[in-house]
Amino acid sequence: MQVQRNDPCPCGSKLKFKNCCMQKTQVEERMKRSTSDVNSLITPSTSPYSFWKRWNASMSRGQFGNLYEMTLEGSPFRNAFESREAFYVSAQRRALPGGSGKEVIKIKVDETQALLLTLPEDDQRKTHTVLESLRLERGVNGWRLAQSERLEVPRMPRAQYGFELFGVESLEQTHRERVATGWQREDLADRPEPDKDAVESEQQAIEPHGQVEAAEQLESTLALNSDELAQVSDAPNE
Repeated sequence: MQVQRNDPCPCGSKLKFKNCCMQKTQVEERMKRSTSDVNSLITPSTSPYSFWKRWNASMSRGQFGNLYEMTLEGSPFRNAFESREAFYVSAQRRALPGGSGKEVIKIKVDETQALLLTLPEDDQRKTHTVLESLRLERGVNGWRLAQSERLEVPRMPRAQYGFELFGVESLEQTHRERVATGWQREDLADRPEPDKDAVESEQQAIEPHGQVEAAEQLESTLALNSDELAQVSDAPNE
C-alpha cells in the first residue's frame, strides 16, 4: 500500500510522511523513472561530441537519472553530490553543464581524456560571455563526464577562445606564441621571395601567346561554320 502524506513515516521517526521522507522518496522514484541503460546510450565507440549531444538530449527530456550515470564515479563532478537524490535536487536549482543554446567550438582528445570548449549563443551586443570547459574521461564503457568549469571572459573573435584560458596547454596556443616572436616554418623561411620584375615579364610573355591561340581557334571555328553552310546550300531540295 502506498504511504499517504499524513501517514506515519515508514522510517519510524514518528513524524508524518510529508514532514519526513516524502520528498526523498519522490526524488528516488523520479530518478529511477528517468534512468535507462546508459551503457547502451554511451558505448565505447561513442565519440566525445556524440557524448555531448546525448548529454544535452537527456537534459532536454529531464532524464536526470541518465545524466547522473553519465558522470564518472569518483570524479570531482560526481563527488560534488552526496547521492543521486542530491544530484537531482541540485539540478533543479542550478544549471548543469551543457544545455540548449550552447555549441562546442573546440575539442581536444587523447587516448584517455577529452576536453570540450563550449560557447553560448547569447546576445552579440554583450561585452562578456561565459565559456565552459568539460573534461571527459574514457573508461571501459566509454566516455563519462569528470569535471566542468565556467569562466566569464571578454567577448573576442571565436578563434581566440582556447583551452589555455582554463590553464590547459594546447598546441594552438604554443603556435600562436611562436608566430608572435617571428617564428617561421623552416621550409618556408628559406624560400626566396619571387622577383617581381621577372614575374611581370613572364606574364607579359604569356599573354600575347594566349591571345594568338584564341585568335587561331576563332578563325578555325569560323572556317568550319562556313564549310557547313556551303554543304547545306549545295544539298538538293527534297
